[in-house]
Amino acid sequence: MDVSTVISIQNQLVTLINKTIKASTDDEIVVDKTILTCCPADEDIRLIMDTEFRKLLINDGLFYTGASNSDQLCIQKIKSYPIDYTDIRKAMKMSVRAQDISSSVIDMYLMLYYDETNNIKKFKLNEEKHKFNVPADTIFVLGGIEGEGTVNIEDLKSLFNLQDSVQEVKSHHIYNGVFADCLKSERLERFLDLLIENDWHIHFNSLNVLYWSIVDILDSIDEFASQIPANIYMFKALFYRVMKSNLSSFFDLVLKYRYPNIDSQDITAFMKDLIFMCKSYNYSSGDAESGLIEWLEMGSRQKELVFVQDEEELVMLTELSLLYRSEISTWINSRLIMDNEIDIIYDFKKNPVSVDGKILNNYFFVDSKTDTMVQLSDVAVGIVSKYLYFIDQHGTESEKIISESFNENQSRVFRKLNTVLKKSRDFNPLFLNQQTSLEYHGLLNVLVDKYAV
Repeated sequence: MDVSTVISIQNQLVTLINKTIKASTDDEIVVDKTILTCCPADEDIRLIMDTEFRKLLINDGLFYTGASNSDQLCIQKIKSYPIDYTDIRKAMKMSVRAQDISSSVIDMYLMLYYDETNNIKKFKLNEEKHKFNVPADTIFVLGGIEGEGTVNIEDLKSLFNLQDSVQEVKSHHIYNGVFADCLKSERLERFLDLLIENDWHIHFNSLNVLYWSIVDILDSIDEFASQIPANIYMFKALFYRVMKSNLSSFFDLVLKYRYPNIDSQDITAFMKDLIFMCKSYNYSSGDAESGLIEWLEMGSRQKELVFVQDEEELVMLTELSLLYRSEISTWINSRLIMDNEIDIIYDFKKNPVSVDGKILNNYFFVDSKTDTMVQLSDVAVGIVSKYLYFIDQHGTESEKIISESFNENQSRVFRKLNTVLKKSRDFNPLFLNQQTSLEYHGLLNVLVDKYAV
């Protein structure tokens, strides 16, 4: 079938399904292919089960759940259960004020465009293959461009010297390889110049998968959260550094204790194994290793560890919609334009975000092929992801590598990248948001301040 035929059939199917659903009192119905007269008899119904069709259904409050064979469509009515973010937003404002930042920064009206990179869906241990399903040092980044105005696709293809056949600009058109290799790209420099000339900013919210997966251990220790925030972040950063330095041992602990579903009778042994790892680490001068070990010792005497028990074993991260929800509840007065992500669209229909009793509708999903600002957002989050990974891998050695290894062209592009990031942070301090070790977040800010022009 050609594209126009597929679209026609999809639209006819949605109309037919809606009529069938409305006439039915069941929450789920099965539509047989035999009654789908609009569909050619020799065509497999799965051929039209693409993202756009599922999006059409979801927008009508329906969800395609799958079928036992290609002759059926199983359609389910979506039941909506809002998630209240009122208290979370209040806590966010308090946190902002605690950093001597005006809470008005999250009340601004902004045009925010989004794409994502490294959406791993889940982070878990594959017991059969004896490895994690994705690298433990993966960094998920959600974000993109902030700014008014736009640019057409033909101008972008001309700017980046892309072939006429390119339908949308993606990050792999602009740069490739590790961070240092990307800085050699003339197209990346042109991209950064475009942002600077138009006064467009980069915004992002990132999640370090390993960090997110392990800090619940410390948060499960009684009274740990009652410390001053500086100490909480310090110990979490140190704990992350220890676990990251010996991923094979961390892997063994996950497998041995079925983390994050620790059995109550194994709490002491689990914490003692963590203590052994911490005592074996080669600390830097000034590290508060004794304090970290004392907290773990306290945890070893507890009868429960609330955040790492009664969870699905060997699964440390189940979904990433929480970052999307965070963006929606943060920028409630803004307009958020997001690339189509069918799982997120469905999740928001099922569990919309509410603040002060009001369902938020400040976000829109679009096909990236139709929106060049979303395409540029893909370029933005891609280079940010590589930058954050560079910092995470090299830590305090990052500055030495930059000063000793980057050539003149790399250094110039690097300065432009940091100039854009500094302008973005100065415009709104929440534009550079990381769920990661405070050490690495701090290092990003150090580099931005040092190398921005």
